[in-house]
Amino acid sequence: MTILMKRVEETGADIRCDSRLVGLIQDASGAVRGGVAQVRENELFIEARRGVVLAMGGFIMNESMTKQHIPHAESFGTRHGNPNDMGDGILMGVAAGGHSIHMGEAFISIAHYPPESLTFGIFVNDEAQRFVNEDAYLARIGHYASVQPGGRVFMFIDDAHFARPRYVLRTEIVATGDTVAEVEAEAGLPTGALQSTVALYNEHAAKGYDPSFHKAPEWLAPLVEPPFALVSYQLDKIAPAVFTLGGLDTLPTGEVVTPDRQVIPGLFAAGRTAAGIPRTSKGYASGMSVADATFFGRKAGASAAGRENH
Repeated sequence: MTILMKRVEETGADIRCDSRLVGLIQDASGAVRGGVAQVRENELFIEARRGVVLAMGGFIMNESMTKQHIPHAESFGTRHGNPNDMGDGILMGVAAGGHSIHMGEAFISIAHYPPESLTFGIFVNDEAQRFVNEDAYLARIGHYASVQPGGRVFMFIDDAHFARPRYVLRTEIVATGDTVAEVEAEAGLPTGALQSTVALYNEHAAKGYDPSFHKAPEWLAPLVEPPFALVSYQLDKIAPAVFTLGGLDTLPTGEVVTPDRQVIPGLFAAGRTAAGIPRTSKGYASGMSVADATFFGRKAGASAAGRENH
């Protein structure tokens, strides 16, 4: 950001800090011609001869919007963003005729590793059933954990691989035992369920294969060394980091489009204000939001700069 801001300053651009965009200005045809900013107690009307780029973050800090669009994550997560991620850019874009998409999707982070030994454990729900491959990216694990009944998820692990996660600080050991049956009984899981799940997993792990979820062979090992533990990753207890993925529908050029995919002249969006590369938490990979901000931010800026001077 230091380098980027230095380059902006070198262009001689008119930079206004402590200014909040509160509305867009459109002409009779619907083309965006500028915006209105709140500068302390004054309103500043800005003419945009080429276009307006909305790059105002997502809406994770807007409680009413999160309750409306991501109630499943709003109830248990820790809001991850800056205080101005209030959804203003998305709302302004919609008011100008734009279309918001994937508003019910959110990044949910369960970083159970490092240490890497925890990848050998298995996640189960309150029916003692596995629901994800444990070597998956943290957002994919978070997504599948979030759709388990009551957000109640656990890691079963043996003494050979047990450790405390470095990033998830509020896990709780809810049961231990020298046998899987003892752990199952202490945790109050359905009789025989955890024993069946672990037995099936161990049988295939010994052969280097996970037919249920295809965990990579290097993270497969039978969980056979007592004592065993069941560790709770209940979502409302560990409060995973959450941020929104929904936003304005745009073309790769950054142009904001209407519900029928018609371009709104002069209106562009980038970053989390737009629904960019990551559309679901289960499909998220590290760095995707950076690409939405940098690569598509540059695309939006270039597209706006390349428009005819209106």
